[in-house]
Amino acid sequence: MLRRRERNRNFLNFIKSDEVKIHLQEVATGKRYSHRHVEFNSSTPSVKNGLKHKAGFGPIVDEDQIQELVEYLHDLHRQMFGATLTIGLEYTFEVWMPEAIIYSLRKKRKVSAEKAELLYRKSPSLTEEERNFHYNF
Repeated sequence: MLRRRERNRNFLNFIKSDEVKIHLQEVATGKRYSHRHVEFNSSTPSVKNGLKHKAGFGPIVDEDQIQELVEYLHDLHRQMFGATLTIGLEYTFEVWMPEAIIYSLRKKRKVSAEKAELLYRKSPSLTEEERNFHYNF
């Protein structure tokens, strides 16, 4: 558990970097293509609602780290685009969260966009230490 927390701490620190801020701003303004951004802004409710089922936290499983990430991205969205609470929170979860995590996976693990997407969608495997903790608890 400790190793996963430390590894994910690196992702969180990178997500807070100027590089990722620029990436997310370009996604939100349409300067950088993102199918999630396009789907979020779709006029078709079924397409837009499909994003809710694709949202998640990728390799980040620690509740404190998830909370930190959500708060950071929501605050960043508010700083950049104003206090549109409902839209900002939905956009944070459905577009920016996956975009930030996938971008971080690409850069930190040096993998393709396709591979990073797969890593994001794949549930993290429990380590032996985590399995022992969960099953012996």
